This record gives sequence, C-alpha cells and structure tokens, in this order.
Amino acid sequence: MRRRRFKRVLDHTQYKPYGNCTVLPPDSDQVMFRCNDDRKDWYLKNKLAVLVSEKPLVLRLTFPPRGPGHAGDPYFLQIFKNRCVVCGVEAGLSHHHIVPDCYRRYWPRTSQELGRWMYDVLLLCLPCHKAYELRAHELKLEISKEYDVPIAGVSNLSQEMLHVMKAAAALHRHAEKIPTPKRTLFENTVKRYLRKETLVPEDYLVYKKISRQAVVTPAGELIAEKIQDVDEFAIRWRRHFLKSMKPSFLPDLWNPERRIYSEPDQLS
Repeated sequence: MRRRRFKRVLDHTQYKPYGNCTVLPPDSDQVMFRCNDDRKDWYLKNKLAVLVSEKPLVLRLTFPPRGPGHAGDPYFLQIFKNRCVVCGVEAGLSHHHIVPDCYRRYWPRTSQELGRWMYDVLLLCLPCHKAYELRAHELKLEISKEYDVPIAGVSNLSQEMLHVMKAAAALHRHAEKIPTPKRTLFENTVKRYLRKETLVPEDYLVYKKISRQAVVTPAGELIAEKIQDVDEFAIRWRRHFLKSMKPSFLPDLWNPERRIYSEPDQLS
C-alpha cells in the first residue's frame, strides 16, 4: 500500500479546527471572515487585533487590511461545525484539500492570497481521509494519462541514466542477494555506462553521482500548466469526492459547481 503523509490530526477534545471567531475591520462592523483559535491568539499576541467580545468571540483588526476578506459571502461567514463531512464523527479530524496540493500549489498566487482555496478544504476523520486518498490516487492516474504526463513527473535524465542509476543502486545495496542472472544484467548495464570490463564495489556509487544531476519536474506542475479552466478542474475533483464518499454532513451552502477561482465574487 502506498505510504501517505497526512496533515496534523486535530483532536476535537483539545482543539477545534473551526474556532468560528468573528473578525471585523478596524473601521466598520461588517464581518470580514472567521478564524480559529490559533489565528485569534496570533492576532492578539502581535497586537494586530483587539478583543471586542468573548461571547460570542469577536476581534477587530488594528491595521487596514489589504482586501475585504470574505465579506458578503454567506458560505465563508457561516458557523462551521467541527465534524467529518462524510460520517459526522467529531474526533480525530484532519483538513482535506479537495483539489490535491500537487496541482493547487502551482495555481495563481491570488487564489491563496484571497483565500479562495479554502472553499475546497473540508474536515475528514482519519479513516475517511485514508479511504478517499486511495480513490483520489486513481483519479490522479487518470488525469496524468489524459494530460500525457507521467505520474512520477518528468526527469532531465535519459532512460539510459535512469537504468544505470537503478542498477547501480541495487548492486550497492543488495548485490549478494540478487539472483545471478539479474545481477549479471545490472552489472552489464553499469559496465556499458562506465566503459569498464570489470567492476569494483566503488563503481556502484555511480548512482549517487547520477542522482545529484537529476532534476524532476513534478507531474502536478506540468498538469497545472496545461489546465485551461481551473474551476472545471476543481469541480471535477468535487464531483469525484461526492461520488466516492457520499458525504452526509457537508457545510451549508457548499456547492460543488461553484466557480470560485475564476469568478471569485460569485456567491453560493
């Protein structure tokens, strides 16, 4: 099974992913956005906000913001519930990015600066998160095939160098355990590359030299460059999530068809 690295799992008994703290601009009472406890504490510690109310929790910024935040957008300004959107469990939650980070990180900076990407962040419990990651990988393979981009990315190394690196690494690590026919094949591959009749153990270290020359362009970057409609790409992932997991506890107003990246002012 593929090993996956999950983001920090949030213990609901100690920390709430959604703190639902209301944040106001310095010069009006129009709600800009809501933040969690970590962000609230950061604002107060750095004197970037003052506490207006504890119940309900309200902050007022002490500096002029660069933009309106999510003012006027009912989806972002609602009170979010701390529960898995699939099964409803309220413990062991983690943030799940509907559009995988391997693509999203190469999208226009404005998407992150204006917080649009948060529309595609939902809460999942760890079992549901793991279950969907397996299905998401299947879609990644499908997308890589459609865009004619290898799932492992594109390397600047030739096929010959890749074969040599693989063979030399195997010989260096497991030479005594490799069956004779396969070992001979690996040795011949390295010999041809080094133009040597015989090999010594130090020759196997050539794989390290080759690996230092390697530059791999990630598949996500190459695919992101080819995406003509970012919103359609995001919508595809949302539909896939809905079909695969059949979530029963989605936030109110979350619409899988919303074109939030190219039409950010479109409200739910």
